[in-house]
Amino acid sequence: MLIFSNPKFDSEFYGQMVERVKELQNKWNFDFLNLWDDDAFNYNEKDRELYMLDPIHPTRAGYKLSWLPVIEEELLKIKK
Repeated sequence: MLIFSNPKFDSEFYGQMVERVKELQNKWNFDFLNLWDDDAFNYNEKDRELYMLDPIHPTRAGYKLSWLPVIEEELLKIKK
C-alpha cells in the first residue's frame, strides 16, 4: 500500500495530518511518499503556476512532469 501527501500549501491542519501519517507509518509499516516535506516539491511561483491548479490539485503538467515520475519510482521500489 502506498499513501502519498500533497506538496506544502498553506494549511496547518494538513501539516499535522502528515506528521500523524508518519507516526502511523512507523507503527503499521506502509509506504508513504511524503511530498509535503520534499524540497523538490516546494515550487517557486513560476513552477507552481505550471504544476498546480490550486493549492492541492496538480495540473496535467503537474501530474505528468512532477508527480508521476516520483510516484512511478516509489511504486517500482515497492514492487521489488
